Amino acid sequence: PVALLCTDDKVLSRALSNRLKESLSFIVHSDQTYCIPDRSIMDNISLIRDLIDVCRADMDYHFGIVCLDQEKAFDRVDHSYLFSTLRAFGFGDGFIAWVSLLYRGAQCLVKTGAGLSRPIAVQRGIRQGCPISGQLYSLAIEPLLCRLRNRLSGLPLPGASDLVPPPIVSAYADDVSLFVTSQRDVDCLQDTLALYEKASSARVNWAKSEALLVGQWRGQVVPSLPGGLEWSKDGLKILGVFLGTEKYQLKNWEGVRETVRAKLSKWERLLPQLSYRGRVLVANLAASTLWHRLNVLTPPKSLIEDIQRDIVDFFWAGKHWVRAAVLYLPGLVNIQARIAASRLQTAQRILYTSGPGWIETARLLLRRAGRLGYDKQLFLLQPENVCQGGLAPFYSSVLQAWRTFRFTRTTEETAGMWVFEEPLFFNSFLRSHLRARLRAAGCTKLGHLMAPSCLENLRMRSNITSARLFNRVVEEVSGALPQNLRQFAGDAFLWAQWADHGEYSFPSLLISPQLLSFTTPHLGKFKDLKKKSIYQACVKVLDLQSLAGLKESRWAEVHRAHMDPGVGEECLFCGETETLAHLFVRCSRLSGLFELLKGFFHGFGEVFSFDLFVFGPQYCSRKRYVHTLINFLTANAKLAIWLTCKNKAQGAGSVEPAAALKGLLKARLRVEHTYHKMTSNMLTFIQIWAVGRVLCSVGEQEELMINY
Repeated sequence: PVALLCTDDKVLSRALSNRLKESLSFIVHSDQTYCIPDRSIMDNISLIRDLIDVCRADMDYHFGIVCLDQEKAFDRVDHSYLFSTLRAFGFGDGFIAWVSLLYRGAQCLVKTGAGLSRPIAVQRGIRQGCPISGQLYSLAIEPLLCRLRNRLSGLPLPGASDLVPPPIVSAYADDVSLFVTSQRDVDCLQDTLALYEKASSARVNWAKSEALLVGQWRGQVVPSLPGGLEWSKDGLKILGVFLGTEKYQLKNWEGVRETVRAKLSKWERLLPQLSYRGRVLVANLAASTLWHRLNVLTPPKSLIEDIQRDIVDFFWAGKHWVRAAVLYLPGLVNIQARIAASRLQTAQRILYTSGPGWIETARLLLRRAGRLGYDKQLFLLQPENVCQGGLAPFYSSVLQAWRTFRFTRTTEETAGMWVFEEPLFFNSFLRSHLRARLRAAGCTKLGHLMAPSCLENLRMRSNITSARLFNRVVEEVSGALPQNLRQFAGDAFLWAQWADHGEYSFPSLLISPQLLSFTTPHLGKFKDLKKKSIYQACVKVLDLQSLAGLKESRWAEVHRAHMDPGVGEECLFCGETETLAHLFVRCSRLSGLFELLKGFFHGFGEVFSFDLFVFGPQYCSRKRYVHTLINFLTANAKLAIWLTCKNKAQGAGSVEPAAALKGLLKARLRVEHTYHKMTSNMLTFIQIWAVGRVLCSVGEQEELMINY
């Protein structure tokens, strides 16, 4: 049950929570992600998904996953055990006293349909709804996880460094998944749980727990499980995601489209009354049911296309006035761009973080691409040179999303141990006819080439026997490096400290979207990009790709056909090709119009720009009357441009946009002035239309005076 707490209790809990979160990540192991800063439930799911994929790729790799279900986990935590745990972790008496103030002598009342019950003394349990409860539970269950880490053997990852601890446990609050390989592990698990239950009043519900056998257990004794628990061979549901065999994982997408359509259908009766902004909100909310699974799994492409089509149909109520690609930047979600942004965030974590356990399994899976042994190095190669054969589907989608960007190395790159990790293949400084020989000798990185044993390996595994040729290759590679990196790479003492597949700082990359323009600005350093910036960049790229086959302007087909079908696509005033940008911004005939607008904007205290002309001002309540007039002016200016173009095509009427704008403004001001004068509301007219006396003013006799 959720506890309804007093305000003073919540304030104290929040203050303690803010203090606790600063040190919690140093106390609780990285395999527990619940309520720990910079950790996510996706870390748990990604680790288990990757371990299953590693097992698929390695036939000799096998293990079991035991997912424990604890009975009323939060409600069964004994208070004396909780305070003893805090003391054992080194929390001071002052902090423990403040926490105990929240629980010692606490009473609760149960709210039912008939009212409130009598006060009940709370002697155990962590209240759900309290700001600090999640952090306290992570601390309360940590002794159990510590003992399991010390007693279980874990999963030695094939090809991983000896410095990387093997995965043993993955926990999100009370959802604990354990990796076992023998009967001894199961026996240790049972003994540890018995001790933990005795100390903390916890209880494991074996009837709701699950277990999965992964891999081929040929000739191996399958461990027997306690509590009547049976092994499954297909898969299991972990933290809301079905993981297991490829067929079993398809259950994640069963009924998903129907769920989204059902959510949208609830609003169909109100659709005529919903604004476009309201429709965006409803559509995005319906699509949000996908995010949890899309962040860790690759969905069927046809499913995403169908759901996207349903969302766009809902937005337009079945009447599509413009292409869907036009809508996504203003707010309507682009699911494919959301997936790409999620994959790029995964790449961010792989390249620039080292905490989560799944990072190492991700690197193991990436090394299978092209059989080059590259992991992070894949993100330094040109995408067209990366062979994705052998990659797990998820990481194949990560590399596919990586093609959304162009990257460049920073010029101020400092020397570091990563220089020995630099890839030799698909780099301009290595001649192509030597690649196969170096690869056969296991020489794929700069550190391999600098090794004293490299020449001997080449002699044994290839036809390169000439020390002179080998030294020439080394000189060519070294000569292509910047001076500071060249000196660093040539230091034998530094090379001796390098370990293959070690954890070293990845170089900083400057990122720009793969747009259709060569002048696309850099977004900045990839490691510093936020989720929103990545998503917006993905939307732009995917939308431009979908619109790439269209003409920039449909003016001749849509607007001119009723004027004169014989008129071509050339501008009627200057003869250049007429696009929307040329029509409304670039044509030389518009200079007088823009000078007029600059004068108006200057009077309002604003600076005229083409961005402001096209998109309008960013609304500010303090300047609402000014911004309203600016929107009015830019709208009428665009109307004047269209009218003069129409007049030119028909051969009648004014063709000067500045004069047309003045006429439109004067007509509107006269109508508004007459209306407000008749309704005796001239102050409102002055407040709205006579701002700064830029367009007009009102005389002593309430007569209208045009000021331009």
